[in-house]
Amino acid sequence: MEAKYLFILLILAFTIGFAIILGDSSRNDVIAHWAERRCDFDVLLTSVFYKPPEDTRNSVEFASDNFKFCVGSKSTDYLNTLFGALFDVLNKQMGAADIMTDVMKNLRKQLNSIYAPFSTMMKKFWDKFKQIGSLASRVFQHLFMAMKKAAATGIASIFVALSLQTVFLNTIDLVINAIMIVLYICIALAFIFFLPILPLLVVVIMSVAGIEAAMPGRTGDMGAVFGCFTEETPIQMKSGSKKICEVQLGDILANGQKVESVIELPGET
Repeated sequence: MEAKYLFILLILAFTIGFAIILGDSSRNDVIAHWAERRCDFDVLLTSVFYKPPEDTRNSVEFASDNFKFCVGSKSTDYLNTLFGALFDVLNKQMGAADIMTDVMKNLRKQLNSIYAPFSTMMKKFWDKFKQIGSLASRVFQHLFMAMKKAAATGIASIFVALSLQTVFLNTIDLVINAIMIVLYICIALAFIFFLPILPLLVVVIMSVAGIEAAMPGRTGDMGAVFGCFTEETPIQMKSGSKKICEVQLGDILANGQKVESVIELPGET
């Protein structure tokens, strides 16, 4: 590996480790001061990671409840801040606690009327978000299983190809071995059957040589034994006479027989 790539990998590893350590320390700090920091914007967006282990709710429900709490508390604080000065002025001028109580009740009702639709809308939003998350999880699982099946199919194909190659090579070796065994058997049979007659062949050759020496001219080539014909020798055909050198396969002789072969014996005499 080149030095620059190794340096980049080390930088990435240190950065990820530092982020993990920083995130872990920040998470511990948020959990320790949960009541004060639960409605911070960054904590509100990542509240799924701050669920205590003893809480029976799941992470999505915990984040949804925390979001509802923060929206309600912030809305109440905002209205209290907005109308606090007005309430103080009215309380000082009117001096009537009943009127202030009625005003507070009306404001509380108005706040509830504002918060209830918002809470219902947010609940529908979180329900849809959970459904989309569940669907995305199923799609990812199907895609992951499909990739594993494709990888398994590729590996199986490679092993099948290797097995077929091995079978082919073993078959060739088997055929070659069988042919060699047959050749060895034939050679052995040749030795077994022809070795005993070698002395007889020697006797025959010596006898022929003795006969040739005693009666010259009686033995020799095939032409001397069976006699030869010149090229001009006439042959009686069904359609007339023909020279023996002109006879061809398929010609009909005078006796009706067909010429099936022509034999030529070379010789000087």
